[in-house]
Amino acid sequence: MKTEIVTTGLLAVYNFAWQAVLPLLKTHQRLKTGFSQRTSAAHFSKCDIWIQAASAGEAYLACSLVKSMRFQAKTRVLVSTITVQGMEILEKELVQGLPNHSSGNSPDQPQNQNFEQKPIQFLDPSIEVVLAWFPFDMPSLMERVVKRIDPAVMVLLETELWPGLLSCLKKRGTEIIMVNARLSEKSFKSYRQTAFVWRHLAPDTILATSDREAERFAVLFTEATVKVMPNIKFDALATTNGALTNAGTYSNKNQLNPKIPVSILASIRREEEEMAQKILTRILKEFPNQVVAIFPRHMERIRSWEKNLSRADYNWCLRSQRSDLKTVEPGSIILWDTFGELKQACSIATTAFVGGSLLPLGGQNFMEPAMAGAATVTGPHLKDFLWVGEEIFRKKIVHRANNWQQVADFMIESLVNGRRRGVQEEQAQNFIQAHQGGTRIAANQITRSLQRQKWNQ
Repeated sequence: MKTEIVTTGLLAVYNFAWQAVLPLLKTHQRLKTGFSQRTSAAHFSKCDIWIQAASAGEAYLACSLVKSMRFQAKTRVLVSTITVQGMEILEKELVQGLPNHSSGNSPDQPQNQNFEQKPIQFLDPSIEVVLAWFPFDMPSLMERVVKRIDPAVMVLLETELWPGLLSCLKKRGTEIIMVNARLSEKSFKSYRQTAFVWRHLAPDTILATSDREAERFAVLFTEATVKVMPNIKFDALATTNGALTNAGTYSNKNQLNPKIPVSILASIRREEEEMAQKILTRILKEFPNQVVAIFPRHMERIRSWEKNLSRADYNWCLRSQRSDLKTVEPGSIILWDTFGELKQACSIATTAFVGGSLLPLGGQNFMEPAMAGAATVTGPHLKDFLWVGEEIFRKKIVHRANNWQQVADFMIESLVNGRRRGVQEEQAQNFIQAHQGGTRIAANQITRSLQRQKWNQ
């Protein structure tokens, strides 16, 4: 009883804080879009399942879940998000191209804004999908929103612990599931300081992405059922790759000579260009009989690369100006200024460095070149890709270097000694396949929960 009184008091303070900052949020660059819907409950209506996907990454996970769901009776699924990028992904993946889709809505509103009149019928006939901006977590607002939606099941992706939402859902008896749940040591220590509050707001089921994180959730939410599931992000990694030399959209002129070793510097960020140029110098000096392909992370950096390569007197060319790649000679550099060809280039690369990782920039997708058979190396900073885990480095499927010198050393060794790309490709794809299946597990859990809540099965 004492804990409930304290929690109620804290929620009242929390509600007041939201009311105080609302005028500021109205002008916030990321939140002003859809502001009227973020502060209202009037446009919501009854849905069976509510899935909350905070931003882009979670939006992709939500799409995977919805696409894998199957129900025996008609089921209404609400998917909400916070960011514009998240909404764009949801609309593209779940709405655009479907028979009921229509454009012309105000940019302030999701395309599928009219919940009651035109729900979107998805691929499976049993499912209707509606999209919405996630309302601000002001308890007084959330109470009205939850009352109108009245979901049987609430699905929170990754780690979204909204006190106002959780409190209202608990009062209505909604079953709450956290899917693909992650909790770092730092976040765990922070949440643990107010553990008495979170226990009162505990989800019913937590599907964590690792044993370690499951242990943390079990300590924080003592009454929740905590299980371990494979990370859904593994399901999004395709385990087949179309090689550049085999891709139907590429003519013979658009194929690099397979007899010449190829090194790729991929997703190079502006902040690490100087280090990337040092890698370039080293690998060309030690192994001149190769072609180096440079893929800047952002196309606006092409001009800067042009100037630096010319200043260093390299033999280089723009990909867009080279109609016949077979004529590219050893010792040349290709500055890739065209979109959509990194995957194909990786499929014939001997070795590849994936940028965004030499400095604390989050990292980039190092799985793509590894799965294509290239000897792949990345830097030490991989915050956005820690979900892959340490096993892939322990098994030496991907090499993690501590600095640019170690990156260069690895690439030179790969060029000199050569690698059986078939073995590399098989190891990477086997690793991915062994970690897939999370989407199915999560969808089955949601289905069971809905059956229990809605049909008492």
